Amino acid sequence: MSSQNDLRVELTQGEIGVLPLVDQKVMVEIVPGLRFKFDTGSDISTITEADLERLREMGMSVEKKFYPVMGRDGDGKTRICFDRYTVSIPLYDYHFVADSVSGAVRAVAHKATRNVVEGVDFAPSQTGYSVLGIDFIQKFKVAYDYMNGVLRLYNDIPDGYEPFNRLYYSRSLADALWLGRRYYMDMRVNGEMMNFFCDTGIRVAMVKMSPESLPKSSAGFPVDTIVTMVESYPALKNDSEWMEIGSRGGNVIVYYYDNDEERFAFNPLNLFEQDCMIDFAGGEVYLRRYFDVPRQTPPLVSSVEIVD
Repeated sequence: MSSQNDLRVELTQGEIGVLPLVDQKVMVEIVPGLRFKFDTGSDISTITEADLERLREMGMSVEKKFYPVMGRDGDGKTRICFDRYTVSIPLYDYHFVADSVSGAVRAVAHKATRNVVEGVDFAPSQTGYSVLGIDFIQKFKVAYDYMNGVLRLYNDIPDGYEPFNRLYYSRSLADALWLGRRYYMDMRVNGEMMNFFCDTGIRVAMVKMSPESLPKSSAGFPVDTIVTMVESYPALKNDSEWMEIGSRGGNVIVYYYDNDEERFAFNPLNLFEQDCMIDFAGGEVYLRRYFDVPRQTPPLVSSVEIVD
Protein backbone atom coordinates (compact mmCIF):
# COMPACT_ATOMS: atom_id res chain seq x y z
CA MET A 1 0.00 0.00 0.00
CA SER A 2 1.14 3.55 -0.70
CA SER A 3 -0.17 7.10 -0.72
CA GLN A 4 0.44 10.44 -2.42
CA ASN A 5 2.48 8.83 -5.23
CA ASP A 6 0.81 11.00 -7.89
CA LEU A 7 0.90 14.25 -5.89
CA ARG A 8 2.13 17.16 -8.01
CA VAL A 9 2.12 20.94 -7.73
CA GLU A 10 1.06 23.29 -10.51
CA LEU A 11 3.56 26.05 -9.62
CA THR A 12 6.70 24.52 -8.12
CA GLN A 13 9.08 27.45 -7.69
CA GLY A 14 9.45 29.30 -4.39
CA GLU A 15 6.60 29.26 -1.91
CA ILE A 16 3.94 26.74 -2.91
CA GLY A 17 1.21 28.02 -0.62
CA VAL A 18 0.30 29.48 2.77
CA LEU A 19 -1.82 27.64 5.36
CA PRO A 20 -3.31 29.94 8.05
CA LEU A 21 -3.38 28.23 11.46
CA VAL A 22 -6.63 28.36 13.44
CA ASP A 23 -8.17 26.62 16.48
CA GLN A 24 -5.14 26.62 18.81
CA LYS A 25 -2.81 25.96 15.85
CA VAL A 26 -4.25 22.48 15.32
CA MET A 27 -6.24 23.26 12.16
CA VAL A 28 -5.38 25.03 8.91
CA GLU A 29 -8.01 26.91 6.89
CA ILE A 30 -6.84 26.86 3.28
CA VAL A 31 -9.90 28.75 1.96
CA PRO A 32 -12.90 30.15 3.86
CA GLY A 33 -14.79 27.25 5.41
CA LEU A 34 -12.36 24.54 4.27
CA ARG A 35 -10.43 23.36 7.32
CA PHE A 36 -8.07 20.45 7.86
CA LYS A 37 -6.39 19.19 10.99
CA PHE A 38 -2.65 19.49 10.28
CA ASP A 39 -1.48 16.33 12.00
CA THR A 40 1.93 14.68 11.74
CA GLY A 41 0.58 12.06 14.16
CA SER A 42 -2.00 10.86 11.62
CA ASP A 43 -0.62 8.25 9.19
CA ILE A 44 -3.31 8.97 6.62
CA SER A 45 -5.07 12.03 5.25
CA THR A 46 -8.86 11.91 5.53
CA ILE A 47 -11.69 14.06 4.18
CA THR A 48 -15.37 14.54 4.96
CA GLU A 49 -18.20 14.41 2.41
CA ALA A 50 -18.93 18.09 3.12
CA ASP A 51 -15.36 19.10 2.25
CA LEU A 52 -15.42 16.97 -0.89
CA GLU A 53 -18.56 18.82 -1.97
CA ARG A 54 -16.90 22.15 -1.18
CA LEU A 55 -13.98 21.22 -3.46
CA ARG A 56 -16.40 20.20 -6.24
CA GLU A 57 -18.17 23.55 -5.94
CA MET A 58 -14.80 25.27 -6.38
CA GLY A 59 -14.17 23.35 -9.60
CA MET A 60 -11.51 21.09 -8.07
CA SER A 61 -11.01 17.54 -9.31
CA VAL A 62 -12.52 14.81 -7.08
CA GLU A 63 -12.14 11.16 -8.10
CA LYS A 64 -13.24 8.13 -6.09
CA LYS A 65 -11.20 4.94 -6.38
CA PHE A 66 -11.17 1.42 -4.95
CA TYR A 67 -7.91 1.19 -2.99
CA PRO A 68 -7.15 -0.44 0.39
CA VAL A 69 -6.06 2.07 3.04
CA MET A 70 -4.78 1.33 6.54
CA GLY A 71 -3.40 3.68 9.16
CA ARG A 72 -4.10 5.84 12.21
CA ASP A 73 -6.46 8.76 11.64
CA GLY A 74 -6.70 12.17 13.34
CA ASP A 75 -8.26 10.57 16.43
CA GLY A 76 -5.35 8.13 16.74
CA LYS A 77 -7.57 5.17 15.80
CA THR A 78 -6.45 2.54 13.29
CA ARG A 79 -8.56 2.66 10.15
CA ILE A 80 -9.01 0.08 7.41
CA CYS A 81 -11.11 1.07 4.40
CA PHE A 82 -11.29 0.22 0.71
CA ASP A 83 -12.24 3.54 -0.88
CA ARG A 84 -9.96 6.47 -1.54
CA TYR A 85 -10.50 9.92 -3.02
CA THR A 86 -7.87 11.61 -5.17
CA VAL A 87 -8.52 15.36 -5.29
CA SER A 88 -7.01 18.72 -6.14
CA ILE A 89 -6.51 21.34 -3.41
CA PRO A 90 -6.18 25.10 -3.98
CA LEU A 91 -3.49 27.02 -2.08
CA TYR A 92 -3.09 30.81 -1.87
CA ASP A 93 -0.47 33.38 -0.93
CA TYR A 94 -2.06 35.12 2.06
CA HIS A 95 -1.09 38.45 3.55
CA PHE A 96 -2.26 39.62 6.94
CA VAL A 97 -4.29 42.63 8.02
CA ALA A 98 -4.54 43.49 11.72
CA ASP A 99 -7.44 45.47 13.18
CA SER A 100 -5.94 48.49 14.94
CA VAL A 101 -8.51 48.33 17.77
CA SER A 102 -9.20 44.65 18.47
CA GLY A 103 -5.89 43.27 17.23
CA ALA A 104 -7.76 40.54 15.29
CA VAL A 105 -5.90 39.41 12.19
CA ARG A 106 -7.50 38.68 8.82
CA ALA A 107 -5.73 36.41 6.34
CA VAL A 108 -6.43 37.85 2.87
CA ALA A 109 -5.43 36.41 -0.51
CA HIS A 110 -6.11 37.45 -4.09
CA LYS A 111 -7.60 34.87 -6.47
CA ALA A 112 -4.70 35.45 -8.86
CA THR A 113 -2.24 33.97 -6.35
CA ARG A 114 -3.88 30.52 -6.47
CA ASN A 115 -1.70 27.46 -6.79
CA VAL A 116 -3.06 23.90 -7.06
CA VAL A 117 -1.81 20.67 -5.52
CA GLU A 118 -3.12 17.80 -7.64
CA GLY A 119 -3.36 14.10 -6.98
CA VAL A 120 -3.84 14.36 -3.19
CA ASP A 121 -5.05 11.07 -1.71
CA PHE A 122 -7.65 10.97 1.08
CA ALA A 123 -9.46 8.20 2.91
CA PRO A 124 -13.10 8.90 3.83
CA SER A 125 -13.26 10.59 7.24
CA GLN A 126 -14.94 8.84 10.15
CA THR A 127 -14.07 11.55 12.67
CA GLY A 128 -16.33 14.37 11.45
CA TYR A 129 -13.39 16.52 10.30
CA SER A 130 -10.76 16.42 7.55
CA VAL A 131 -7.03 15.80 8.11
CA LEU A 132 -3.80 16.54 6.28
CA GLY A 133 -1.75 13.64 7.63
CA ILE A 134 1.95 12.90 7.55
CA ASP A 135 1.59 11.05 4.21
CA PHE A 136 0.83 14.50 2.69
CA ILE A 137 2.95 16.68 5.00
CA GLN A 138 6.21 14.76 4.45
CA LYS A 139 6.09 15.61 0.74
CA PHE A 140 7.01 19.24 1.53
CA LYS A 141 9.45 21.41 3.40
CA VAL A 142 7.17 22.98 6.03
CA ALA A 143 8.01 26.43 7.42
CA TYR A 144 6.33 27.77 10.56
CA ASP A 145 6.05 31.57 10.27
CA TYR A 146 5.87 32.31 13.98
CA MET A 147 4.90 36.00 13.93
CA ASN A 148 2.13 35.53 11.35
CA GLY A 149 0.84 32.24 12.77
CA VAL A 150 0.89 30.39 9.43
CA LEU A 151 2.56 27.46 7.71
CA ARG A 152 4.33 27.87 4.38
CA LEU A 153 5.00 24.95 2.02
CA TYR A 154 8.12 24.66 -0.16
CA ASN A 155 9.86 22.16 -2.39
CA ASP A 156 13.28 23.54 -1.44
CA ILE A 157 14.75 25.14 1.69
CA PRO A 158 14.63 28.96 1.22
CA ASP A 159 17.48 31.24 2.25
CA GLY A 160 17.81 32.34 5.86
CA TYR A 161 17.50 29.00 7.67
CA GLU A 162 20.26 27.15 9.49
CA PRO A 163 20.34 23.45 10.51
CA PHE A 164 19.33 22.96 14.14
CA ASN A 165 18.74 19.27 14.90
CA ARG A 166 18.26 15.95 13.17
CA LEU A 167 14.86 14.36 12.62
CA TYR A 168 14.57 10.63 11.97
CA TYR A 169 11.81 8.13 11.31
CA SER A 170 11.01 4.80 12.89
CA ARG A 171 12.33 1.81 10.93
CA SER A 172 10.42 -0.80 12.94
CA LEU A 173 8.53 -3.46 11.00
CA ALA A 174 5.26 -2.43 12.68
CA ASP A 175 5.60 1.22 11.59
CA ALA A 176 6.55 0.15 8.06
CA LEU A 177 2.91 -0.90 7.53
CA TRP A 178 1.62 2.68 7.70
CA LEU A 179 1.23 5.00 4.70
CA GLY A 180 3.22 7.77 6.43
CA ARG A 181 6.39 7.63 8.48
CA ARG A 182 6.67 8.22 12.24
CA TYR A 183 9.18 11.03 12.86
CA TYR A 184 11.23 11.59 16.03
CA MET A 185 13.76 14.05 17.44
CA ASP A 186 16.25 13.54 20.27
CA MET A 187 16.06 15.86 23.29
CA ARG A 188 17.95 15.75 26.58
CA VAL A 189 15.75 16.01 29.68
CA ASN A 190 17.47 16.44 33.04
CA GLY A 191 20.65 15.03 31.55
CA GLU A 192 19.00 11.99 29.93
CA MET A 193 18.75 11.75 26.11
CA MET A 194 15.26 10.69 24.99
CA ASN A 195 13.49 10.36 21.65
CA PHE A 196 10.31 12.41 21.19
CA PHE A 197 7.64 11.86 18.55
CA CYS A 198 6.83 14.86 16.32
CA ASP A 199 3.07 15.44 16.71
CA THR A 200 1.46 18.66 15.49
CA GLY A 201 -1.89 17.33 16.69
CA ILE A 202 -1.02 18.04 20.35
CA ARG A 203 -3.00 20.99 21.69
CA VAL A 204 -1.38 23.63 23.93
CA ALA A 205 1.55 21.52 25.18
CA MET A 206 5.09 22.14 23.98
CA VAL A 207 6.14 18.68 25.16
CA LYS A 208 4.22 15.64 26.36
CA MET A 209 5.81 13.08 28.70
CA SER A 210 4.57 9.93 30.36
CA PRO A 211 3.58 10.23 34.06
CA GLU A 212 6.05 7.38 34.69
CA SER A 213 8.87 9.87 34.06
CA LEU A 214 7.71 12.44 36.62
CA PRO A 215 10.63 13.79 38.66
CA LYS A 216 10.69 13.32 42.44
CA SER A 217 10.09 17.05 42.87
CA SER A 218 6.70 16.88 41.08
CA ALA A 219 4.58 17.15 44.25
CA GLY A 220 3.99 20.85 43.64
CA PHE A 221 3.12 20.59 39.93
CA PRO A 222 -0.33 22.07 39.18
CA VAL A 223 -3.08 19.82 37.88
CA ASP A 224 -4.31 20.68 34.39
CA THR A 225 -6.36 19.13 31.60
CA ILE A 226 -5.35 18.30 28.03
CA VAL A 227 -8.31 18.46 25.64
CA THR A 228 -7.96 16.53 22.37
CA MET A 229 -10.30 16.04 19.41
CA VAL A 230 -11.54 12.89 21.17
CA GLU A 231 -11.64 13.48 24.93
CA SER A 232 -9.97 15.15 27.92
CA TYR A 233 -7.05 13.83 29.95
CA PRO A 234 -5.90 14.88 33.44
CA ALA A 235 -2.32 16.12 33.42
CA LEU A 236 0.39 17.51 35.64
CA LYS A 237 2.11 20.61 34.29
CA ASN A 238 5.70 21.69 34.78
CA ASP A 239 6.23 25.26 33.60
CA SER A 240 10.03 25.10 33.71
CA GLU A 241 11.40 21.72 32.65
CA TRP A 242 15.04 22.06 31.56
CA MET A 243 15.59 20.57 28.11
CA GLU A 244 18.50 20.55 25.68
CA ILE A 245 17.86 20.27 21.94
CA GLY A 246 20.83 20.24 19.63
CA SER A 247 23.22 22.93 20.88
CA ARG A 248 20.51 24.87 22.74
CA GLY A 249 19.00 24.56 26.19
CA GLY A 250 16.20 26.22 28.08
CA ASN A 251 13.05 25.83 30.16
CA VAL A 252 9.97 24.48 28.38
CA ILE A 253 6.42 23.67 29.46
CA VAL A 254 5.87 19.93 29.85
CA TYR A 255 2.56 18.15 30.39
CA TYR A 256 2.66 14.70 31.99
CA TYR A 257 -0.31 12.56 30.91
CA ASP A 258 -1.34 9.30 29.21
CA ASN A 259 -3.63 9.05 26.18
CA ASP A 260 -2.78 5.63 24.71
CA GLU A 261 -0.55 7.20 22.04
CA GLU A 262 3.18 8.02 22.03
CA ARG A 263 4.56 8.30 25.59
CA PHE A 264 6.93 11.13 24.66
CA ALA A 265 6.04 13.72 22.04
CA PHE A 266 6.52 17.36 21.07
CA ASN A 267 4.59 19.82 18.97
CA PRO A 268 7.05 22.03 17.02
CA LEU A 269 4.35 24.66 16.51
CA ASN A 270 4.18 25.11 20.30
CA LEU A 271 7.81 24.37 21.17
CA PHE A 272 9.58 26.81 18.83
CA GLU A 273 8.90 30.47 19.58
CA GLN A 274 10.60 31.60 16.38
CA ASP A 275 10.51 30.73 12.69
CA CYS A 276 11.41 27.12 11.99
CA MET A 277 11.47 24.77 9.01
CA ILE A 278 11.00 21.00 9.00
CA ASP A 279 12.40 18.93 6.16
CA PHE A 280 10.89 15.52 6.81
CA ALA A 281 12.39 13.80 3.77
CA GLY A 282 15.82 15.29 4.49
CA GLY A 283 15.62 14.53 8.22
CA GLU A 284 16.44 18.02 9.45
CA VAL A 285 14.90 20.79 11.56
CA TYR A 286 16.03 24.32 10.72
CA LEU A 287 15.71 27.64 12.55
CA ARG A 288 15.72 31.04 10.92
CA ARG A 289 18.59 33.24 11.99
CA TYR A 290 17.44 35.21 15.02
CA PHE A 291 17.09 38.97 14.77
CA ASP A 292 17.06 41.20 17.84
CA VAL A 293 13.39 42.15 17.90
CA PRO A 294 11.09 42.44 20.93
CA ARG A 295 9.56 39.08 21.89
CA GLN A 296 5.87 39.08 21.03
CA THR A 297 2.98 36.69 21.22
CA PRO A 298 2.01 35.76 17.65
CA PRO A 299 -1.46 36.88 16.53
CA LEU A 300 -4.31 34.46 16.00
CA VAL A 301 -5.94 34.46 12.58
CA SER A 302 -9.60 35.37 13.09
CA SER A 303 -10.83 35.04 9.49
CA VAL A 304 -9.71 33.88 6.06
CA GLU A 305 -10.75 35.74 2.90
CA ILE A 306 -10.26 35.35 -0.87
CA VAL A 307 -10.71 38.58 -2.84
CA ASP A 308 -10.65 39.50 -6.55
